[in-house]
Amino acid sequence: MNSGFRHLFSSLILSLFTLFITCKPHISVCQIASSELKFFEPDSQINTTRIWTASSITGVITLGSGIGLYNAWYSQYDQSAFHFFNDWNEWQNMDKYGHAYTTYFQSETAYKVAHWAGIPKKKAIFFGTAYGLLAQTTVEVFDGFSTNWGFSLPDFAFNCLGAGLFAFQQSAWDEQRIRLKFTSRLNRPYEDVIFTDPEGNVITNLQERVYDLYGKTVAQRFIKDYNSQTIWLSVNPSKFGADYIPNWLSIVVGIGGENMFGGFQNSWTIDGQVLSYPETRYVQFYIAPDLDWSELNTSSHFLKTLFGLFNTYRLPMPAVEYNVVEGWSVHLLMLH
Repeated sequence: MNSGFRHLFSSLILSLFTLFITCKPHISVCQIASSELKFFEPDSQINTTRIWTASSITGVITLGSGIGLYNAWYSQYDQSAFHFFNDWNEWQNMDKYGHAYTTYFQSETAYKVAHWAGIPKKKAIFFGTAYGLLAQTTVEVFDGFSTNWGFSLPDFAFNCLGAGLFAFQQSAWDEQRIRLKFTSRLNRPYEDVIFTDPEGNVITNLQERVYDLYGKTVAQRFIKDYNSQTIWLSVNPSKFGADYIPNWLSIVVGIGGENMFGGFQNSWTIDGQVLSYPETRYVQFYIAPDLDWSELNTSSHFLKTLFGLFNTYRLPMPAVEYNVVEGWSVHLLMLH
């Protein structure tokens, strides 16, 4: 199953839940323990009403999303006995980095939900980490019963890596000094390559292959086109003692991939004719500046919540790239 679809589905579910509990304008839904406590403000003590509200919505949405995902996707494909599938190096492992990012994002978001409800730090960290792993492992189990895929141990390992990155930092530093971020270029163009049979008759073109793999709409391409995506590791030097660097400035290293028109190789079959894209698949490495939204001073809990969402995505900025095909290059405005 395309991991972009799975990541979007599970991330949207958690995002909708988070936005519900942080943006609901009517306090009457969640009776605030203190009359002075603002809705966006986390409670300093256990808030029973918030806990029951969060637990109920989480349970309903988690169960509903699992049923919805199965009916929307897995029920359309053949099922089999539970089995494993080694997809290491598929898509240049871009899907693996996506797994780490998604689980990290979900774990942090669920932690913030628990913190908002006044749950103590250790228990909130446990809840966040468990939720992130549960959301992604559920998808892996579905894969394990699907004939076309299988339970991927590499995927699961990167799920654990993402959740572990969150849990370690929150436990050790009570903050996220190292963040995972994501970018994707919107509806990027591809070169006009024609594929023909031995007699010279046109069979298809590269754009049609892109549509088959990654979808036709901007939204589909945004989450599914691995050639357009970059996963970033953002480090804030000022939080490691580099006081001479502004606390809002981070340094990111990124990884992407190019010329991927198949999971493991650039060949596919149409009407018995094997087609191949000749250009070399390769990995791209980046280093660039980044903005740490959590360091922008504000007393507004609404803005803090909004900045937290912004901190999951890297804004377009300059970047330096290296890859084995083209060597070093500079991007004045890195869009993905």
